[in-house]
Amino acid sequence: MLLLPVWAAVASQGMIQAISNILGCIRNILTGILSMLIGNLILMYFAYTNFVNIATMLGPIAGIFIGVGMISPMAMANAMIPFNNIAGSASAMIGFIQMTLSALSTLLISFFHAKSATPMPNTFIFLIVFGLLVHVCGVSLRPNRQRHYV
Repeated sequence: MLLLPVWAAVASQGMIQAISNILGCIRNILTGILSMLIGNLILMYFAYTNFVNIATMLGPIAGIFIGVGMISPMAMANAMIPFNNIAGSASAMIGFIQMTLSALSTLLISFFHAKSATPMPNTFIFLIVFGLLVHVCGVSLRPNRQRHYV
């Protein structure tokens, strides 16, 4: 049961290979964000109604990790395409940013922890909205920018 989120992320990365040609890059990313949003809304419901146990926490978190597994390979590949001559450094920078945001999110959750599960979905929703804003500002609001798609 504890490995459910990990299994969800691995399964979704395999699923992304099968559906990436059907949906395309942008729709894949938006589908992943939608999966993360649905999983987080379910998690928020359980946290705010105080119906908290291992199944009601790990089930929605698995839905969030399905979205992460759908977004990560596409985003990583697309972010590195313009820097193919320095792919190692670009990958290291992306990993550094990812781990820094994870550490800051964990710090934020622990800072607001009040013997309840509500800080976790609040932090998740903040990160989902932040990621969506970065996607919209980087893709939708820059229509004349040259695109590199996998």
